[in-house]
Amino acid sequence: MIFTKVKNVFRQIIFKLPLEATIWITGLIALAIYYPADTSHASLCVFNNLGFTFCPGCGLGRSISYLMHGEFINSLVTHPFGILAVVILLSRSLKLFFDYYKGIKLKKY
Repeated sequence: MIFTKVKNVFRQIIFKLPLEATIWITGLIALAIYYPADTSHASLCVFNNLGFTFCPGCGLGRSISYLMHGEFINSLVTHPFGILAVVILLSRSLKLFFDYYKGIKLKKY
């Protein structure tokens, strides 16, 4: 019974959060967990499957992942806009969360 109440409260909080911000933060967390030097995973990337070593999309994801692991040089070598992408995604997510929070405070008064 307590578990059901906690689950319902958690569900209410999650579904009220801005969807876009939740998706961006989830993606950044997934890239922080993934380590790009480990190439044992299967890739759906067309460029990678054709044998090209550089793909703008994969390079950006690897760059963000290297950045999350503190490997700044590898991040810049992999894709020069990886750091900029993280800054843009975090600032956009924070703006969405702040706007959401401000909207809640305005509704209470």
